[in-house]
Amino acid sequence: MKASIISAILLFSVLSNPLLGQVKFSLSTDISFLHNFNKQQHFNTVGQTVLGNWHLDKKNTFYSSINYFSKGKYKSNLSASAKSVSTLPQSFAVSNDAEMNLKVLSVGIKRYLLGYFDKLEKFSLYGSAGFGLIF
Repeated sequence: MKASIISAILLFSVLSNPLLGQVKFSLSTDISFLHNFNKQQHFNTVGQTVLGNWHLDKKNTFYSSINYFSKGKYKSNLSASAKSVSTLPQSFAVSNDAEMNLKVLSVGIKRYLLGYFDKLEKFSLYGSAGFGLIF
């Protein structure tokens, strides 16, 4: 699947080179680094984002993105303590050896407040609203 996505991105970039002006659809990608700051579940992982923008008109853009990461592995050793004095044993050790494989899908709309999507000089300002799923 990754090879087909890369092929599609390369084909899109080659075919869109000779065009003059901004197209109604744009696709971008990046590399991401994810770090968990929790001391009990410390892990680092690398991921990628693929973002598609569909420009409905000069002021409104629909976007959709997917982020996926490699597996983040962590190990934690915790102690569980009883809340009641009548519980036996009063505490015991728990060892957690786990992996986290994070994927994020998001969709939304951008509304340009100043400028528009293909403005090249000065700057543009937009607000966005969207919805995302983490799975």
